[in-house]
Amino acid sequence: MWNLGCVWKGKITSDCLRKSDFLERIRQLQEDFDINRDVRYFSYEHFYVIYCKFWEVDTNHDQIVNKADMRNHKDGAITDLVLSRIFSRAVRATKKDTMDLTDFTNFLLAEEDKTHPTSLEYWFRVLDEDGDGLISMYEMERFHQPVIQKLTDEGIDSMSFKDVACQMFDMICPVNGTSFQLSDLKKSPLSVRLLNALVNWRKFYTQEVTEGSERVLDETGRELSDWERFCSEEYETMMENEEEVDEKL
Repeated sequence: MWNLGCVWKGKITSDCLRKSDFLERIRQLQEDFDINRDVRYFSYEHFYVIYCKFWEVDTNHDQIVNKADMRNHKDGAITDLVLSRIFSRAVRATKKDTMDLTDFTNFLLAEEDKTHPTSLEYWFRVLDEDGDGLISMYEMERFHQPVIQKLTDEGIDSMSFKDVACQMFDMICPVNGTSFQLSDLKKSPLSVRLLNALVNWRKFYTQEVTEGSERVLDETGRELSDWERFCSEEYETMMENEEEVDEKL
């Protein structure tokens, strides 16, 4: 549903199926026994990474996580204000104060690949607190302040919000010049930098002190998406850790 753009509808419509390559991918599975070749819909490796990440934060392993659990994700990289919005109905159909695996999957997809169209929609819903279809300067400052506070707590100096805001407006060039519409984010490949500045203090710090990640290609020469690269690196690390445990046993 994430790749088909049907998350917010809660179902896959016949029209959505006709416009997608989903049915063709199912047909191709009959000819290819390696399900991991299809990284868009059916990768076991991707599922394994998602489930292991869910298991890490689900400390009592009851198949649900709450805000306290989610504070452990990436050592508290996501601010409390953002967590409150993630647990709200802004990006979910339920009022429950817990997440199941489906909710967590959507969060992880959005967090690890902020270039994906559905990820942009996810974060826009999180950041547009008043639901007016805009991320205003007020909302930007409101979400960035906890990021600055996290950096301060770690003894890390950061730019003022005014400087960060000017940088983001210069990079993304929104239509109205004073706030961001969803269409502005979808048009700019640099939108990920804005989202990190408002959502994840660790990623914001990393992007400010590095020149960006290198392109990673698969065996056919195709560039991996941020999500594919994340899963590939995580899966490889998990397999190496399992081998080390087996050797010790």
